[in-house]
Order: sequence, then structure tokens, then C-alpha cells
Amino acid sequence: MVVQIHTGVQTNWGFIPDSDPMHLLDVILANRNVKFDLFHAGYPYSRGLGMLGKHCPNVWLNMCWMYVISMAASRQILTEWIDLVPGHRLLGFGSDVGAPEFIWAHLVMARECIADVLADKVERDFLSEEAAMRLLERMMLDNPCELYGIRKPKH
Repeated sequence: MVVQIHTGVQTNWGFIPDSDPMHLLDVILANRNVKFDLFHAGYPYSRGLGMLGKHCPNVWLNMCWMYVISMAASRQILTEWIDLVPGHRLLGFGSDVGAPEFIWAHLVMARECIADVLADKVERDFLSEEAAMRLLERMMLDNPCELYGIRKPKH
């Protein structure tokens, strides 16, 4: 079973501290056979969410909607998470909006952000080009397919 939870940024007038993903720790630990797909990078609690992703093998970190919230924060979060969290539990794109135009625009933003972060990792010699390309494929295709049991499309 996969459980999706909106963490971090919510709607207007929400009580921001209630969106801290660390409130989920007891639930995550008590349900080790459940896969948790945690949305919105937990922003502004992204570092805490990163620690959940590092230490809880049943947690996937989803950048859903994050690029619309802040491209600068998205770059920083991905830069940290790539160093911290196993690459097979990072979801580079998700969109919980309804209009196809918004989904497409969000995908354009996601591609730009991920390309910037991975190019910087390669330039600084933290990742090889091959490792960066493999991570890109995992984040954008393999990981979501594996998490949700979706057959991967043939290229």
C-alpha cells in the first residue's frame, strides 16, 4: 500500500507548524510495511523530511508542486537530498493540479531545476555524468513506476 500525504506548504490560512512532516514519525515507524509518498518536499521543513527519507526505508520524498513554490528552494533541497537520501526513494516530479497546461508548465520547471542541480554535481565532481543520468532516469521514471507498481513504458 502507498499512502500519499501532503506535507509542508498547504492552502492559505493554514497553521504552518501542523504541516511539519516530523509529526508523521510515529505513524511511519508503526507502519513499516506501508510506503509513504510525502508531497511538497515538506517545505519549509525539507531538511527534516530529508532525514525521514534517509532513515525510514518506507518513505519516498516527492518534489510535487515544489518547483512552483520556489525554484531557488527546489535547487537547494534537491542538492541536499541527492547527498543524503538513497536515490531510489526520490521522486523528481509530481503535480497535484488538474489542468494539463499547469502540469506541463510544472514539468518544464522540474526539468530545468533537476538539470541545474545535476549539472552542478557533475561540474563539482560529486557525480559522474553516467551517475547523474541514471539518477535523473530514476527520479523521473523508474522510482515512481516502482513505487506505484506501474509498468515502465518502453523507450
